[in-house]
Amino acid sequence: ALLMRWATAGVLCAAAAAAGWVGGAAAAVVGGSEEECSAAESQMARAPRAVLFAPGRCKEIHFVRHAEALHNLVASERPEEYHRDHQTERFRDTALTEEGHRQASALGARLAGSKLLKEVELVVVSPLSRAIETANYAFRANAAYDQARVPPFLATELARERVADHACDWRRPRSQLEEAFPYVDFSLLEHDEDVLWHEKEV
Repeated sequence: ALLMRWATAGVLCAAAAAAGWVGGAAAAVVGGSEEECSAAESQMARAPRAVLFAPGRCKEIHFVRHAEALHNLVASERPEEYHRDHQTERFRDTALTEEGHRQASALGARLAGSKLLKEVELVVVSPLSRAIETANYAFRANAAYDQARVPPFLATELARERVADHACDWRRPRSQLEEAFPYVDFSLLEHDEDVLWHEKEV
């Protein structure tokens, strides 16, 4: 799960632009120093298109790893079993375990005591269930959060882990994800089935 304060940088900037959240193309500074901010503003000033960020404002992007999912638990406690079944449907797009729910709840409790919770404007997540569930605890299920100001959730393939031969990284069809997580915008997923899983990475 990626916790976004103002907007994002790099490939995620392009993802947000494609979804209509932001316009144009630009570079962003992540928790940058004053010198880095100046350099970014200079780069934006030379951009041929409309820029994303107003000059004088550095942006922050916060990364959060997903909580424990089923494949993490089995791989840790029963490695031989995981090695045998890791490519099977059993581990496809695994959800959080009981411990994972506890960890994600702890994340929500930690954020509840910070001002960051009120500053996040967009939550960009991997379309894998474990990432969405973790982000849900941080925001939508956070009792300290003003429910009228819950930030939008945007799923993008660009936030996924490396797609290799572990079925935990094989996402469910977009139609199933939309039904399970109706609060997430899945419009950036071009295909219902997981094309990346079948193509693989080299």
